[in-house]
Amino acid sequence: MAAEYVFQVRGMTCPLCVMAVERALRRIKGVSAVEADLGSGRVVVKAAQPLEIDELSKAIRQSGRPLHKFEASLLTQTASKS
Repeated sequence: MAAEYVFQVRGMTCPLCVMAVERALRRIKGVSAVEADLGSGRVVVKAAQPLEIDELSKAIRQSGRPLHKFEASLLTQTASKS
């Protein structure tokens, strides 16, 4: 079952922030794709199977330290049979 999560991330201010968030999420087992958009602050995470939302949120928050404080809010979560 494929899953997709869309987060609104506050605190991303530059391309390096985007790279840090994407890198942190890609390290999570099961994540197949990550796309972060600096302009909108949205981050889309795709996975082959459902993941723990808390683990994804924590990875986003911790990726900004020590320079930035990122806050993540889940906007949507979808799952589909593949």
